[in-house]
Amino acid sequence: MNRLINFGCSFRYIFVAIAIICWWFFNSSYAQAASPSNSGLTGLWEYPTAEILGDGIGWFGYNETYPYNQVYITLGYLPNLEINLRATNFLNSPLISPGFGHYKDKGFDVKYRIKEQEGIYPSIAAGIQDISGTELLRAYFIVGTYRFDNIAMSLGWGSDRFGGVYAGIEWQLYDWLTLKAERSSMDYTYDYAGHPDYEKIEKDEDYNFGAIISTPWNLDFNVSYQRGEEVCIGVRYNFDLTKPIFDGHKDRLKGLPIHDLPSWDEIDAKSMATEIANKLATELPIKDIQVFVDERKLLITYENVGYSSEAEAMGRVLYLVSHIVPWDLESISLVPKVRGTAISRVNIPGEHCALLRLNELRKEYVADSQAYFLNPKEQSGISGDEKWAFSVTPTEDIKDESKFKVMPVYELRALRGQEDYYMDRTSLDFIYEWKPDYEKDRSKRGIAAVVDIRMPLYNDIELDYQPYVNDDTRIWQAVYSIMRRVDTNTFELGEVGWLDQMWFGVNYSRRTYFQNGRWWTGFKAGIVHERDPYSFASLSDYRVPLYSSVDPYREYGSNEGWWTVGLLQAGYRYSELDFEISVDAGVYADGDPGGTVTFMRRWDDLGIGLWATRTSHVPEGEDFTNSGVYLEIPFDTWRGTRSKHIWRQKARIQGWFDAYSGREADWWQGPDQLWGQLNPDRLLNNLYKELEQGQSMVKEMKYSMREGGNTYVP
Repeated sequence: MNRLINFGCSFRYIFVAIAIICWWFFNSSYAQAASPSNSGLTGLWEYPTAEILGDGIGWFGYNETYPYNQVYITLGYLPNLEINLRATNFLNSPLISPGFGHYKDKGFDVKYRIKEQEGIYPSIAAGIQDISGTELLRAYFIVGTYRFDNIAMSLGWGSDRFGGVYAGIEWQLYDWLTLKAERSSMDYTYDYAGHPDYEKIEKDEDYNFGAIISTPWNLDFNVSYQRGEEVCIGVRYNFDLTKPIFDGHKDRLKGLPIHDLPSWDEIDAKSMATEIANKLATELPIKDIQVFVDERKLLITYENVGYSSEAEAMGRVLYLVSHIVPWDLESISLVPKVRGTAISRVNIPGEHCALLRLNELRKEYVADSQAYFLNPKEQSGISGDEKWAFSVTPTEDIKDESKFKVMPVYELRALRGQEDYYMDRTSLDFIYEWKPDYEKDRSKRGIAAVVDIRMPLYNDIELDYQPYVNDDTRIWQAVYSIMRRVDTNTFELGEVGWLDQMWFGVNYSRRTYFQNGRWWTGFKAGIVHERDPYSFASLSDYRVPLYSSVDPYREYGSNEGWWTVGLLQAGYRYSELDFEISVDAGVYADGDPGGTVTFMRRWDDLGIGLWATRTSHVPEGEDFTNSGVYLEIPFDTWRGTRSKHIWRQKARIQGWFDAYSGREADWWQGPDQLWGQLNPDRLLNNLYKELEQGQSMVKEMKYSMREGGNTYVP
């Protein structure tokens, strides 16, 4: 809707009136709720404010603000840091093609809160819009916001297209209604979409105003009147990464009844241990269970086969056991395994079981517990000269999960071709995983293998520089993998076979951890060969063309054969936030030297990373050869359905990149995937966070039971 009405200068009086009313009612006690700007960052309409989304809180949405349509996803990535990824459709640019439509551009924005509001001093934030890529909408800004309960007033300055000083106000009139107004100094002449026929934007007014309507389903709608000529609309969905995104309930802790538990002297220890082993085997998706018992002490070893979160699996074990053990238990130790190999041990005081029964255990109590890597010789988790009276295994064990499965796979390509702006492929993966019986044959501990055949069902991806995304059924992965512990703090991992869609060869990694897992150093090495993208399993006879209209024989001649990869690696974890910085440096598969920096933030089993690679081949005008995002999204993130599957994707978001730089083969199950969650520094903190969240759920279910009858209501 274009130029429907023109309020003219009269809006100045409306703006002043809103400000006066806000001041009059600033003592009202409505819930505080910030909202996104047109581009996605927390803000007014066109401009960001100094308010920041909470850690792990985000939204994704769509706005029509002619001449722009914008799709965005915004996240509170760290305390005081907000990131925003968006795609902008320039409706005032010429059509590129009937399928692609108008020019479209990806953008990446960041905002950092320098200081929070305190007393009479406002919050202060600064940031950059369009920090990476084509930078068509690049602007720097600094802004201050002062909130009076349900009212927030902002004053800021922005460079380039932001045009200088801006100001605005946000008033949450009701829980379901928020009003926003701003005085804009936006200079739209900077919004050049790279074409001489680009239509310049004019504005009739410097004021934008409108309303946001909130619903109980995390879905919000907004309508606004901007530039004195445009009625704009939008919709957004709010989410919290510590909960299922679409309001499901993760299968975490059940509300178990509290028994009048006896003391240790009143029980038969062997009967109790057998009951624990059988309940763990039949009620939880874990295997290789063994319960060790001594005077007022327990040690339980197991392998998680059904949860994407190792902390969640351990929390379930601890919660179930806490409702069986005597009230005067002194300690309980938990030892998780991977491929039959014990990785780490967690020692927990017995009184924490009592607190769990009362649903009063808090994450701050983690200081009373201990976690550490085990020595490779301590396969049962028993340290040094530690003695246990006896051990038991389940008399009724669960069967292993099915080794064969069929899994649907959805792949997309957005803004990658000039014929269609959105392309996708749907396939079926036929997967067979092999794991030996580690208990019967201990020599095979650490060994596993997979065969994954991908069969495309529907495909409209037509990118000649991505020939491997075609309609041919082919081996996606066929890998033989060996994991081995060298010593207490050092692991090594090797994989050989069809490593991913691009490469055949060998991957090898070795890592050593320090300070109980907070630091690590190591290296990755590999010998790889490009695969023929049109063959079921063959290697390529020529260098695969990853640029449009490249004749591989003319440009590259015959295949250069096998490539050697060698990268030194190091990382540091900030355990309180589960945030890791890692660096790789060395030679990549195409022979170009360089390095990669990765910032990885995790919320237990869900991870979002930002990475940038710089090699000897850097496009003109760019800071990096490639940059993008790395995602680890568990299946249970969406609706809470229990699954061990985690979807992993490394995607470029930079506008330009060199397809032959910074390449390396992927893993079937890499170091972080196999034992990363069992890093003691990470596991212990995530365990107590999981327990606190699970207890909150139990309290909610008990409240629902009291209100609605004798059935738990999830």
